Amino acid sequence: MRAVIFDFDYTLADATRGIVDCFRHAQESIGFPPPAEEDIIRTVGYPLEVMHEMLTGDTDPARARTVREAFLEMAADYMTANTRILPDTADVLAFLKRKGLSLGVVTSKRHARIEEFFRREGLYDLLTLIVGADDVTREKPDPEGLLSAMEAMGVTSAEAVYVGDSLVDAETARRAGCPFIAVTTGGASAEEFPPYHPRAVLSRLKELPALLFPEEFSP
Repeated sequence: MRAVIFDFDYTLADATRGIVDCFRHAQESIGFPPPAEEDIIRTVGYPLEVMHEMLTGDTDPARARTVREAFLEMAADYMTANTRILPDTADVLAFLKRKGLSLGVVTSKRHARIEEFFRREGLYDLLTLIVGADDVTREKPDPEGLLSAMEAMGVTSAEAVYVGDSLVDAETARRAGCPFIAVTTGGASAEEFPPYHPRAVLSRLKELPALLFPEEFSP
């Protein structure tokens, strides 16, 4: 194992307030009723246009573009301020960095927004790279971002693992041929991951160090 690559939302951070408020604003901008919070959370990780279709059944591309534009306009000033680091994130990243692993983030959020968050939290120097939605031509579950991250980090799929909370993360890893570790801190339950053959399903990120370095945590 030489690299651990993470999803962002609900894997490393909780952006519920930002995502829900921005998406509801975007839906209202086209005259659609705001979706329920729990329904929005289950679609997080997909491109905004796909989220819109999943939540409404609407397939009109012009309305989907308007949803994206309205979401991003509000998110520019609102998202990072309303995103909170998950309790285990700082300690887990610091531990893995001390073990000599390269750490990356592959996310459906924009690169600058993720960088802004990690700089605010004082954790940016722990990361080797960030691949955001604006760094690729095809968003998750297309494997482009994960594959480009592994290439940039100089690792093969056998030397890396992708850690995420959603089925779109699991599918991204499957398409990239990369091992996957699930955490159930997002919208997907543990019972939904087995078809993707994850290496493990964790209830909290803090369980990751013991999984990767069992010799250090054995009684």
